[in-house]
Amino acid sequence: ENFEWIDCENAAQKVLSFVRKGKSREEDLVVILNFSDQAYESYRIGVPYETDYMEILNSDAAEFEGGNQVNTGVIVSEAIPWNYRTQSIEIKLPKLSICVFKQIAKKPKKTSTYKKHHKKETKAHRKSGTKRK
Repeated sequence: ENFEWIDCENAAQKVLSFVRKGKSREEDLVVILNFSDQAYESYRIGVPYETDYMEILNSDAAEFEGGNQVNTGVIVSEAIPWNYRTQSIEIKLPKLSICVFKQIAKKPKKTSTYKKHHKKETKAHRKSGTKRK
C-alpha cells in the first residue's frame, strides 16, 4: 500500500494527516492538512519512524504569498507516543495549510573520531600480535 492514515479523526481541529509511502521507507512523506482558520504554534503529530525530519513543502510559505509560518531546520522525532505511534514531532501548523515532511539522514559520527580510535586499535593489535577482526 502507498498510503497510511496517521490521524483521520481530528474533526475538532479540522486536521488530517497521513503517510504517503515511497518506493522505500526512506522516501515516505508525512503530510498534514489544516482545514481550519486556526494556526497552531505547537502541533504534535505521530510519525512512523525514529529519525530526523525536514519540511519540504508548506503552503503558508512566503513564496506562495502566505504568512510564512514555516518549520525551518531539522525536526528530531521524540519518544513521545502520539496517534498510536511510538514517535512524534512537534511542528508549527499554519491555518488553512498543507505541510509535507521528509526523513533526513542523521549526521554520521565524525570521521576523525573513528579514524583516531581505529588507528589506536590497530597499533595495539600490532604490538600484541593479534589479528584485528
